[in-house]
Order: sequence, then C-alpha cells, then structure tokens
Amino acid sequence: MCRVVKEEKGNRVQAIYVDLEVRGKGVGRKLWEAAQKFFDPARDTYVDVVDYNEQAIGFYGRLGFRDTRVRKQDERFRMKSGSIFTEMEMVRKAGV
Repeated sequence: MCRVVKEEKGNRVQAIYVDLEVRGKGVGRKLWEAAQKFFDPARDTYVDVVDYNEQAIGFYGRLGFRDTRVRKQDERFRMKSGSIFTEMEMVRKAGV
C-alpha cells in the first residue's frame, strides 16, 4: 500500500506498507517508483517515520531520504498509557 500527496511544502509520502511475507523482494521500491510519477520532480519529498522504526528509516535512507532533525508528536496518536509516538521527518531533495 502506498499513499502520497502533494502539499504546499512539497511532495509527501504518507505511507508505504509492504506485507511481511513479501518484504525484501522489491515491492516497496516499486511502490516508490510508482509514487514518483505522481510527484513534482522539482520539489523536495518528505516522509515522517516513527523514530524507533529502524527498518523504515533504513528503507527511506536507501531511497535517498535524510533526517531533517525535525521531531513531531501528534495528539491524535496518544495511546491509552498516555505516551505518544515521536516521528522523525526525513527529506529527499529534488533531483536526487
């Protein structure tokens, strides 16, 4: 599953999810390649990743995304325990 949008700030990957059974077989990269056809190639592309998800951070890193050092917490994602996931913003500069 892949969900992408064009925002005022630039292109945004809202989600790329690949079933565990087919991870590591190029499905995520194919979804990314399809998403790029929708994006404005002259604009940067952003994604927010939960900061402990090393697999996703590595995946986006291999696609050319880099950590912007921006961290976000969204009240909509507050758990019953009171904790909130911290997301890190990553960017892939236009032309990469």
